Formats: sequence, structure tokens, C-alpha cells
Amino acid sequence: ATYPSLTRDHDTFVHGTRRFLPKQMKNLIEKCPNLRVIHDSPILLWAFPIAWIQSVLAKVTRAFFTKPSIQISHSQDDQPLPQWIEKILCIFTYMDWRFAAFLHLKGGGVNHIVVGKRTNP
Repeated sequence: ATYPSLTRDHDTFVHGTRRFLPKQMKNLIEKCPNLRVIHDSPILLWAFPIAWIQSVLAKVTRAFFTKPSIQISHSQDDQPLPQWIEKILCIFTYMDWRFAAFLHLKGGGVNHIVVGKRTNP
């Protein structure tokens, strides 16, 4: 996952262990022997403001309103979204992928994709 500032309880729920800055992700792949980065771009740009607001609200809630001993429920993460919302999110996501690839954007998405290609040893 991208951007450590977006870390919230959901990361623990889905067993996400680390968040990286895009440059850190690219550097990790470049350090791997016999790998060369062939693609590096953000994805889900449309979702960044939503994720950022969720992260801030979660931190404020935890700091001021939630006792540390209370286990936060994530039942909403297991529930499918209504079909009409899924369709809208699919449209946004496909548009996002097309624009990010076409414009060669370098930052701002909720996630970041870095693709490495194996080189000859």
C-alpha cells in the first residue's frame, strides 16, 4: 500500500503490514538483483481524497473518542457495496487507469504500481 500517512485500523484488519512512499517502492525493486523497473505509476487517484479523509477521521476519533481497549469492528469491510456504487467505482477506476497510463502521472493515487522485469543474470 502507498503513503504511510494513510495508515488506519483497516490496514491491520486486512493484514497490511507496511505502507511505502512511491519512491521507496521503486527503490526496493531496483535493489533486487536481476530486476529492472519498466513501469511506475499511481493508481486510484480518484480515491485519494476519500482515503485521506478516512485516515484523518480515524486518527481524530482514536485520539479523542475511542478508548484503546475497545476493539474496533470492521464488519462493514466484509459487506459488498450496493451494485450501483460498484458500477460507479468501476467506471472511475477504469478511467483512472487509462489517464494515469496515458499521462504518465507520478503521484497522488491511493495505491502505486511498480512493475519490474527480470533481466538476464
